[in-house]
Amino acid sequence: GEVARGSGEIPPLHSTSCPPYHDSLPANGGSVAQTNSDCFDVFSETSNTCARAFSSVAALQRDVKDMAPERIDGQAYLNTIELASSADLKRYFLEAYDGRPAEGKESNVRCPQLCGPTDPFEREHLQRHDSQASNASQKKKLVYPRTNDSGKDASCSDSVQKRCELKERSCSPQEPQTWLPLGHSANCLQDLVGRERGIQGHHNSCYLDATLFAMFSCTDVFDSMIHRPKRVSDIDEYSDIQKVLRDDIVNELRRKKFVSHEKVMKLRELLDAQGGVSGLTTEEKDPEEFLNSLFRALGVEPYLKLSSGQGTHLYQLFVEKHELLDEPNIPTVQQLFHHSIHDSNIKLNEIPSALIIQMPRFGKQFKVYPRIIPSLTLDITDALKDSPRSCFVCGRLACKECRDCFRPDVGLEGTSYCSTCSEAVHKHPDRVQHTLSNLKVVEGIGKDSPVQRHYMDLCAVVCIETSHYVCFVKCGQDPDSTWVFFDSMADREGAEDGHNIPEVVVFHDHALWLGNTTPSTLQTALDSKNLGNMSRRLVCDAYMCMYKSNMAAKYS
Repeated sequence: GEVARGSGEIPPLHSTSCPPYHDSLPANGGSVAQTNSDCFDVFSETSNTCARAFSSVAALQRDVKDMAPERIDGQAYLNTIELASSADLKRYFLEAYDGRPAEGKESNVRCPQLCGPTDPFEREHLQRHDSQASNASQKKKLVYPRTNDSGKDASCSDSVQKRCELKERSCSPQEPQTWLPLGHSANCLQDLVGRERGIQGHHNSCYLDATLFAMFSCTDVFDSMIHRPKRVSDIDEYSDIQKVLRDDIVNELRRKKFVSHEKVMKLRELLDAQGGVSGLTTEEKDPEEFLNSLFRALGVEPYLKLSSGQGTHLYQLFVEKHELLDEPNIPTVQQLFHHSIHDSNIKLNEIPSALIIQMPRFGKQFKVYPRIIPSLTLDITDALKDSPRSCFVCGRLACKECRDCFRPDVGLEGTSYCSTCSEAVHKHPDRVQHTLSNLKVVEGIGKDSPVQRHYMDLCAVVCIETSHYVCFVKCGQDPDSTWVFFDSMADREGAEDGHNIPEVVVFHDHALWLGNTTPSTLQTALDSKNLGNMSRRLVCDAYMCMYKSNMAAKYS
C-alpha cells in the first residue's frame, strides 16, 4: 500500500500487548528482526517525532496488513526511513548522527509503546562495535551482513547503513598518538628537570637508558621508527617492539617525564628474544650493541649512504693520533670527522637525517684523544659526494680536489680549489707531486655564485665513565638552547631490594664547551682545578655524538 508523506499530527501507535521482538519473531524472520534493530537504533530517542511523518494509522495498517501484528511497529519505522519527506529525514537523521536534537525539539522524547525492544537491540549494537574496536587488527564488518552486490545491507535502509558505517568509523583504530619532544615546549626545562625524571635504571641498563633519552626526549629526528607501518618483510614481533618503544617509553617519557624500569625491561626482553645480542636484560652492553639490535628489529633504513655502496646507522671515527690535533691542542668532532672521511677515502651520497658518530677509542678505557670538544654544528659540505664546493683560496666555485693537501687541523675544505688557484698552489716544490682530481661541476651554478653549505646540529652526547653511561641533551630548538645532563642511576633508595632514582639537571656551562669559545680559552678552562664534574665528563668521556639535519628529517 501507499503511505502518505505528510507531517500531520497523529496519535501515537499503540501495541501494549506486543511481546519483545527478539522473543516473538520466528526463526526465519531474521531480516525483519534486523530491520527492527536498525530502526530502533536510529530512532529510539525520537520515536514520537518519527511517527508524525505518517498521515494516519490506517495507512500504516493497510501497508502491513499481511504482516503479523507484532511486526507493525518495526515496519512503520522502516517506512518512515524510506518514505518520509526529505525535510523530515534530514531533521531526524541529524538528531541521530550527532546526538543533538533538531532546533526546537526535545532530545529525550521516547514513545513507551514502541521502545520496548530498544534497549536490548541498542546494547547488542554497541557490544558489536566495542568488540570490533578491541579487535582492531581484524578490519572487517561486524555489525550487519552484506547481502547484495552493491555492498549495502539489504535488510536496512541506506540511511541506517550510513549511520552504522559512521559509528564503525568512530570505533575503528586511529593513528597512534605521539607526544611532541620536550624541547618543543616553552616550559620544557621546568617540566623535565628534577629527581625521578627521565628513565629509571635497573640491572645494568644505563647503556640503554642514556641512549633512549638522548634519542627521544628532546628531538624527533628518530621518530620515524615508531611510526612506520609494518611491512611484509618485517619480523613477526615488529608491532610488539614498536608499540612498547612508542607507547611505554617514548610517549611515557614525553608525557609524564618518567619511565619506570619495568617498562624498559619489556623492550629489553623483546630484543633479547631476537637472539642478535645476548644478555640484553642483565649484562653490561655498549650503546651500539643496543642500537644495532633495535634498528635490526624495527627494520630501520641506514642513515648514512656511503660512496662505497655501503649503508650504516652509526659512523665510527677511525683516525690515528695526529700531532696537529694532539695535546696541548684539543680536537673537535668536526676535525675528527673530516679526518676520518679523508683517511677512509669515502663520501656521503646524500645529506642524512641523523648522524650518530662514535668517538675514536678502543674499548671502554683506551681513548685515542684524551679530550674531545663536541662541535655544536657539523659542516658536512665537503664530505658530500658531488656537492658544490668552494675554493679554499679565493672562495669561488671549486673544480679541483687534492687529497694530498689535506691537513687535519684545517679539514676537507683545504683540499678544493678553482683552476687558477690550484695551478698556483701546486707550483710550490712541496706540492708539485700532488695528485689532482676533477670535481663534478653542477650545471647552472656560476663560478662566482656562493656555495650553499650544509650543516647538522648536535642534539645529544652520550658519555661513559668506568662502565657507566650518562648523556647530555639539548633541550630546545635554538642554537643557544639550554642543555641538560641525565643519569638514570643518579641515586638509590634501599639496599639490595631498593631502586635507582634517575635525575635530570641543567648543564650551566654548555655555552663554554658547546659555543664559539676560542681554543685557548678552552685549554685554560681544562687546566683549571675548578673544572666542574659535568664539564669534565662532557669533554673527557664523550662516547657518541648525535647530530640531526632539520631539512633532511622532513623528507625521511
